[in-house]
Formats: sequence, C-alpha cells, structure tokens
Amino acid sequence: MSQMFQLMNQVTKEAVSCLKQDVYSVQETELDRKDYCTRFTNDVIASTAFGLQVNSIKDRENHLLSDGQKVD
Repeated sequence: MSQMFQLMNQVTKEAVSCLKQDVYSVQETELDRKDYCTRFTNDVIASTAFGLQVNSIKDRENHLLSDGQKVD
C-alpha cells in the first residue's frame, strides 16, 4: 500500500504542476473536468496496477488512454 501511495502521489504532483502550467500560460482557461479526471485516473491505474508512467495529462495522444476510451 505504501508503494501505491508513493506512485499516486507522484502522479498527483505531475497533474498539479501541469494544471498550474496551463493556468499560467493562458489568461482565460477552461478546464474540461471529466477529461482531466479521466486522464488523471488513467495515470493512477497505469502506474499502480501496471507499473507504467504514461502521463496522459501531458500526452493527449496516449495509446493506453485512447484504447481504453474505445472500450467504453
């Protein structure tokens, strides 16, 4: 469990830094919350279950995310 927490914490830090970067780069930013949460969840699952760092928040053309969305 502690290893999972460390992985989730790392994904969270990357997500927050990306979010801050987006806010500072654009004056008026709209956030698609569903898309953001989907990407965040994808990163957490990929890192904790599979040991992969896919960084879906920055990489919008991520294969793991796009394949997962096709299943839905």
